[in-house]
Amino acid sequence: MALSQPGLRLVSLDDDLLNAELLARAARKWGYEAHSLVDPKLLPELIRTARPDVLTLDLRMGGTTGSDVLMMLEACGYRGDIIIISGLDLAVLDAVRRQALAKGLNVVGTLRKPVNLKALHEILANLSRGTEESDVLPLKNCK
Repeated sequence: MALSQPGLRLVSLDDDLLNAELLARAARKWGYEAHSLVDPKLLPELIRTARPDVLTLDLRMGGTTGSDVLMMLEACGYRGDIIIISGLDLAVLDAVRRQALAKGLNVVGTLRKPVNLKALHEILANLSRGTEESDVLPLKNCK
């Protein structure tokens, strides 16, 4: 597979380390700087330090939900791209996507588990904007 956009940064958030790392490894293969994360409480700090252009977000995580994380991203002013991932049915994925878009978040795709890496690669390859670092940094103090 060809590189998506070399130099862009991706964070894969999933409470299952194997899933988070699978997506991060695939992204690295496609030229991304990628990090995997299992604890959503650490996301604000990782956003500040890694400055991800793209975030893959699992909707079901122990102790929190993807919707909670989306609210935090809104509060932080995160302006990067988001790919929502879940084993839940398509109606739930679509409802969460619409909710996030209504909050001004940039959801660029949804994927069902188990994630088809080819479908993920296609979403990433279609990201056309060239981001500057200031484009993805939180605008507000986020905790």
